[in-house]
Amino acid sequence: MILAFNLTTFGQLTASGLALGCLYSLIALGFVIILKSSGMLSLYQGGFLLVGAYSTYQLHAKWGVTFVVAVLAVTIGIAALGIALEFAVIRRLRGSAAEFAVVLVTIGLLLATESLVAATWGYTPLNMDDPWGLKNVHLGSVAVSYRDIWVVGSTAVVLAVFFILFKYSRIGIAMRAAASDREAAYAQGISPNLVMGVSWAIAGILGALAGVALGTAAAGGVTVGLDQAAFAALTPVIVGGLISPLGAVIGGLLVGLAQLYASGYAPASFGDGFSTVMPYLVLFVVLLIRPHGLLGKPEIRRA
Repeated sequence: MILAFNLTTFGQLTASGLALGCLYSLIALGFVIILKSSGMLSLYQGGFLLVGAYSTYQLHAKWGVTFVVAVLAVTIGIAALGIALEFAVIRRLRGSAAEFAVVLVTIGLLLATESLVAATWGYTPLNMDDPWGLKNVHLGSVAVSYRDIWVVGSTAVVLAVFFILFKYSRIGIAMRAAASDREAAYAQGISPNLVMGVSWAIAGILGALAGVALGTAAAGGVTVGLDQAAFAALTPVIVGGLISPLGAVIGGLLVGLAQLYASGYAPASFGDGFSTVMPYLVLFVVLLIRPHGLLGKPEIRRA
């Protein structure tokens, strides 16, 4: 009986950890795409989460648009928002000290988005009325939520599409060239404006999809605090190696599983909030073993 209970608990924690890890992977990949293609760290990923979740809530729960149609419309809209932000704001910051300026500006944009969202929808958690709600499917003695199954499945599809496009499409090749050597790529005629615009659009889509999943009923509803998940996803970015897309995915899954296992198995003496600290412990251990991250490459400096 004790063994069955332990296996059941382990199975449920694993399923929830994989779902959380998939969401971390989506958010972390958004950070990495912009950082890899431009060398700039954008902290606006949390803004994409907020706008994506609340826009889907407005379309689906308030205006009665079908959930799938609402999600598709929101992802297209958020992609356009990403392009607009890059064109109107980020493009103006190229030049000296651009990397530091982008960090500050994107923090300001994120704070402005939080205020706008709170003024429009308030701070009370909202029910998105998602199609799977709190339903579960039983795999033996393990109860797995429909939401977790959809999150893992849809994330796998999104990531597969991204990696295929990134490797084989013309724009993907252009982004890889710019990531490898921006100056050489631009000298060969690859447009930096195109690469940056597409990078921000993809980051917006990934953030919006993660925001929708985080705002479902099983996750507690749509709240202003959703954007905190973006800051938590910075841990998988560093764990994975900063500019490695595959590292971001692996780091997200690792951190998600570690956080859920900590919530289920950590002794009570560690406190209720120990699971929220677990990602940073994972980061600490990984950086002790591999200071450049799991799939990152050590920087080579020539004297």
